[in-house]
Amino acid sequence: MKNDCNHLPLQAVDFGVQFNIELARMRLDSGIVDTVKKYGCDFLMQLLSELQQRLPSNIHHLQTLDALSPETVLGLRKPKLQDLSFLMKYSGDIGKLDEQWQCLGTVSWPMDVLDNEENFWMTVHDHHDSASGKQDFKEVGQFALSMLALPFSNASVERVFSQMNLVKNKLRNRMQNKSLENTLHVRAFMQ
Repeated sequence: MKNDCNHLPLQAVDFGVQFNIELARMRLDSGIVDTVKKYGCDFLMQLLSELQQRLPSNIHHLQTLDALSPETVLGLRKPKLQDLSFLMKYSGDIGKLDEQWQCLGTVSWPMDVLDNEENFWMTVHDHHDSASGKQDFKEVGQFALSMLALPFSNASVERVFSQMNLVKNKLRNRMQNKSLENTLHVRAFMQ
């Protein structure tokens, strides 16, 4: 992002239909249009920079969770298990996990679960081998479900604390827990 060689030239940036319609309607001088576009680009670059600073430190794990989508797992470009950045979080038998990972494409999975990662991995976890009757993908299903359930952000917890701080401030410091809880429920209901 910091390298200007990676940026489009100003004239190639698409600011959207509404922006172009408004510019045409205003009939501005081309120098002013270029200045407005430059300010728009600068604003977007600053916004992008600030968003990058706010991303969680484990963003790489979040990005690689795409490897758990049914389309990826059952496709031709399925990554090797050892290439998954979150594999280090697994504490069981890696050999068994890898064997199950490799065999996922050998089963004809129901079409209705392929569009939802959670449903797909629950189906994988609950799958039974027709010959032995045993769960043949239990470990890989459980691992995938646990990775998909990891909290990658604490924003919801921070929101609750922010609401609590609005309600229970220095003036209301002696508010009892039950009163605070009721107040937070009322605030949540009104939003």
